[in-house]
Amino acid sequence: MNRLWNRIVSLKSQERQEAEDKFQVALLFATMNQICKTLNDFMTSTQNELRTMNERQLKLLNMQNQYKNEIKTEVDKIVRTTYCNIEDEQRKLFCKMLGIVKSETDKMVKSIDKSSSHCKAAVDKSGNYIERILQAEGFFGLLWALSPLFVLGDLVIRLVQYFS
Repeated sequence: MNRLWNRIVSLKSQERQEAEDKFQVALLFATMNQICKTLNDFMTSTQNELRTMNERQLKLLNMQNQYKNEIKTEVDKIVRTTYCNIEDEQRKLFCKMLGIVKSETDKMVKSIDKSSSHCKAAVDKSGNYIERILQAEGFFGLLWALSPLFVLGDLVIRLVQYFS
């Protein structure tokens, strides 16, 4: 009976050990299952957050691209306007300069025409003097014809002496 009792006790102890092992396995399995669920939830949450961040980045890039296009359009308008303004100012300035050059040229032409008429008159007078000199009779006639030249020479000599 003692043997039987020992045998029953040993069976109970084996059953208890097996039950405890099964309990440990079940607990380990439940813990692993819970960890897998937690990791799965974490990965899903991380994936959703990354997807949200990706969408924000795409929206930001799209806004930056739109901003770049708007800036390019505005810069093109400003450059075009500035170029047109400079071109108009140059055209006005060239027209003004052309008018000034034309008026000065007209003045010069008038001055040249006036000088030309004076030169013709002087040539005519010189021709008359030369004819008088050639027609002068004798030494006194020659002196009378050359007297204006002597007066002019005297005036030049006096001016040179005065300013020296």
